[in-house]
Amino acid sequence: MPCRLDDIGLPKDLALHRIKVANEDLETAESNFAERHLRAANNRAYYAIYHAITAVLEIESIVFKKHKETIGIF
Repeated sequence: MPCRLDDIGLPKDLALHRIKVANEDLETAESNFAERHLRAANNRAYYAIYHAITAVLEIESIVFKKHKETIGIF
């Protein structure tokens, strides 16, 4: 069941933060990939995608505690 973020901050602010985190994770993934650290690159790429998805959901003030729920609703 999704949680509401009414008292934590504006959904837009939270979404922008998640996009920033997603971009940082993507940069790290690209760097790891270039250095042939493939497991680390895969991990950071996953989190870049995950944080981008959470940014989209936070626009609607929807947050889940588990990755499975977040990805499932998306």
